[in-house]
Amino acid sequence: MAPKKIEIRATVIFNRRNQGQEERLVNFVTDLRILVKGCGYQDGNRMLHDARVLRSFHPMVREKCLEKGNELTLRVDSRLCHCQRPELRNITR
Repeated sequence: MAPKKIEIRATVIFNRRNQGQEERLVNFVTDLRILVKGCGYQDGNRMLHDARVLRSFHPMVREKCLEKGNELTLRVDSRLCHCQRPELRNITR
């Protein structure tokens, strides 16, 4: 039973993780990728995608993720993570 308890604790920590106001998106996403590994999800990528949309601090990041929907790839995600807020408007792929 110990592994289940560890997964539950990891899931709680993952689901409580929000991006801080001054935290860079790349740091937030990196932390989420580390945290999701301990949760035991069958589709960790889907959980990461949801977390980026739901718990990103900046509304423009959430908007861009929602615009991309299922087309949000690691490439686009990487571009989101490394750009400044004004540059978010220009991300199309």
